[in-house]
Amino acid sequence: MSGSGFKGSGITDPFLTPDAPTDVSVSAGISSASVSFTAPIDTGGGAITEYVASAKQSDGSSVSGTGTSSPIDITLTAGGTTEFAVQAFNTYGAGQFSGYGNSSTVYSQLSIFATGGNGNGYLGQDNLTNYSSPVQIAGNYKDYVVGQYHSLAIKTDGTLWAWGEGGSGELGQNDIIDRSSPTQIGALTNWSKVYCAAAISAAENTDGEVYVWGGNGNGQLGLNDIISKSSPVQLGLTSPSSFSFSQTNMYYITNGSLYASGSGLYGGIGDSTTISKSSPIQVGSDTDWVFISGGHNDAFGIREGGTGYAWGRNQYYTVGDGTNTDKSSPVQISGSISWSSISGGFYNVLGVSTSGGLYAWATNGYGQLGLNNTIAYSTPQAVGALTNWDKLSKTASLGQWSAAGKSDGTLWSWGTGYLGVTGHGDTVDRSSPVQIGSFTDGTSVNTGYLYLGITRGS
Repeated sequence: MSGSGFKGSGITDPFLTPDAPTDVSVSAGISSASVSFTAPIDTGGGAITEYVASAKQSDGSSVSGTGTSSPIDITLTAGGTTEFAVQAFNTYGAGQFSGYGNSSTVYSQLSIFATGGNGNGYLGQDNLTNYSSPVQIAGNYKDYVVGQYHSLAIKTDGTLWAWGEGGSGELGQNDIIDRSSPTQIGALTNWSKVYCAAAISAAENTDGEVYVWGGNGNGQLGLNDIISKSSPVQLGLTSPSSFSFSQTNMYYITNGSLYASGSGLYGGIGDSTTISKSSPIQVGSDTDWVFISGGHNDAFGIREGGTGYAWGRNQYYTVGDGTNTDKSSPVQISGSISWSSISGGFYNVLGVSTSGGLYAWATNGYGQLGLNNTIAYSTPQAVGALTNWDKLSKTASLGQWSAAGKSDGTLWSWGTGYLGVTGHGDTVDRSSPVQIGSFTDGTSVNTGYLYLGITRGS
């Protein structure tokens, strides 16, 4: 059954209709969830004829499923967090409502692909061969992200995997060995999200607990030391609303407050100093941050209302304030654009507005801004006039090429074609967006230093 919620209008006499089901729990899976519950002891004036389990999704929609006993399966839209509830019915109508709760993240079954340079095996093909068109990495996954020279992924069974360069312990194998094909990290099966950049890795489990490992020379792991870690270490952070690494820093948002650790060089912490911090500190006192993304030696944040901010190294105009002066605390990005996401590489920055427009700024020697020229810009410039952009690369790129996706499931790339990094089957530079392949089921695009990783929904 599919609908907009519960059938509460049928209640005529609360003494004749059932009590609410209890002990509601959920097991989320691939675009679906199984909702379990205990039947009410008081069934009212007659036997229960039907249960309705309803799911309130993060996009505001609601879907439901029916059954005569526990559990009840519901087909859901993948992505985001969903809350669940159950209601019983008898011949007299709808019973009491259990109330929404038991939130869980629903995911797609993803196929993952990579293209470009492969010097450390970060394309996951068990070789060091470069590819100029996307090649599939074996397995079914629910999350995938690339760092500078390594990749992390979570399979649909909840296991955690890594491959590529391992010289700083970023592969989580308790060693510093490179691997050219996916290798499982530990034996746990409760992983839900992955993050990485440069030689840094992090993963979040289904309880919201965050673990970090990899390079830590600047204290970017936030563990109050500068010792690199070659296997996951719990951070002491639960369910951040936004989490990201730059090349030398860690950033996260919890309860609307922004925190950072790592290098203070160029002002990357954002606390008005250039002093490094090996434990996370709050950046300012504002409590309305909703988005954070680390760039190279800079960072990009969004506050409630969509106002964008940037700070850190600004040699290549990445802060977007019309200057090339480093900023040691957040400054507003020029213009009146309401932002939904921002992502930066070493030489370029992309942003998507809340209305779906794509913008770019910083240096542009290879056409990486997508503006059909090679002119640098120190403030955001619109990339065409379309308003259906909704996916930005989780970038760890050199910044001489770019990638983004549209709401129709197409993925696009442009800039330098060196080593086939843009996935167009050649090494040609392009100064405006070109679609990668002809598929329309793309769900994310990620840029490594000289390679590209993409996910496609099944």
